[in-house]
Amino acid sequence: MPKLAGKYLAAAGDAMFALPPEINTKGFMKETFKCKKDVSDSIKRALNDLQWPENYRIANTASHLNDLSKAIHKTGTFIFDVETNSTDPWNGKLYCISLWADSQGWLVPLEHHSMTCVSPDQVSMALRNAFADPDIKRSNHFIKFDMHFVAQALGIEVGPAYCDTFIQALIINPNGDTPHGLKQLAYNYGFSKESGNYKGQFGNAAWSHIEGKLASYYAIKD
Repeated sequence: MPKLAGKYLAAAGDAMFALPPEINTKGFMKETFKCKKDVSDSIKRALNDLQWPENYRIANTASHLNDLSKAIHKTGTFIFDVETNSTDPWNGKLYCISLWADSQGWLVPLEHHSMTCVSPDQVSMALRNAFADPDIKRSNHFIKFDMHFVAQALGIEVGPAYCDTFIQALIINPNGDTPHGLKQLAYNYGFSKESGNYKGQFGNAAWSHIEGKLASYYAIKD
């Protein structure tokens, strides 16, 4: 996946700040549009190269959410992750939940500028039992953060965690100088060919403004 870096932010929306008077406005706008074109071309190349896995699904209807719920209850276990606009679960926005259940990757979009999304009430109704049932095994990397976001955004109680790979990583290697981020760990242990994090790929662009297919692929793959 190409590293779009901070340039994507310019492509995602118009600049929302006032330029200092010493800035050459014509020159700035010329460079901005050039940047947008460069980023647009990069996104087109990325999408052309993107191979969408057959077992990746978008759950953006009540029927799809029902299928996801069935997949979770069939195996009694799932892995989940969230994309947000903040590290504060009590004041931040939940953009999506990505899950792995029954050998399938799922994306549940709640807020995105171009994708059809489901409402928090729809997700809560469909997945409440999956998140609350103490007999279902829930896993994640640094799971406490994601549990709080799901609980606050969807208004549901989240049951006990089964596995947190962040804690496992600290037990295996407690060295404070060693990165314990999920992507870096996956790269270090040979599970991934890429070690870059979200900011390295998309800069400060919100997940909700990344091109839909690319945003979905990133979240599920995570």
